[in-house]
Amino acid sequence: LHIVGISTEQASPALTKFVESQGYAMDYTVACDEDQEVQNKLMGPAGVRGIPHAFVVDHVGMIQYSGHPGDPNFDSTVTSCLDSARPPKVPLPLIASTREELAAMPVKALKQILQERSIKILDLNEKSEFVDRVIELCATTTYYGEAPASYTPSTASASANPAHSPSSQPKPAETAQLTEIPEDLCTASVKLLRTLMK
Repeated sequence: LHIVGISTEQASPALTKFVESQGYAMDYTVACDEDQEVQNKLMGPAGVRGIPHAFVVDHVGMIQYSGHPGDPNFDSTVTSCLDSARPPKVPLPLIASTREELAAMPVKALKQILQERSIKILDLNEKSEFVDRVIELCATTTYYGEAPASYTPSTASASANPAHSPSSQPKPAETAQLTEIPEDLCTASVKLLRTLMK
């Protein structure tokens, strides 16, 4: 979660001192919109009439919320965006290797098999104990773990990955809260915010 506050004031030592004096109350990035670029390209087109005003941008760069941060929809949208940004849990393969094949593997590989499945290993000392635990717990029980970096929802079936079944996907009305703001403006605004954060 990245929080960016945007000030219309000029960057100055006084502004820096003020932000630092707020401590945890302003424990986020503060950017200065000295050229009114955010105002002209984001706030104005979004119809912002006052402050505080918050935008929630999801992990793919789309604005999912625009409004007062005290609105209950703000918190639920932030939660929803954070949930959708987490890697999905996918079924990890059953380990069908024989005892001999597992015994030929490095201990590091055996540890990885167990750790990916969140199986306790601190009580294991000998390689044979790792092999026994893999056979005992990983041959017939399906565990779920984070998808590899190459994973996309289209590569997994809905039945194997219930988190991506059509019924659990957000409906357009739930995510398109800013229908009056064109998609290209949303994308441009995110790029603008990223530039200001540097």
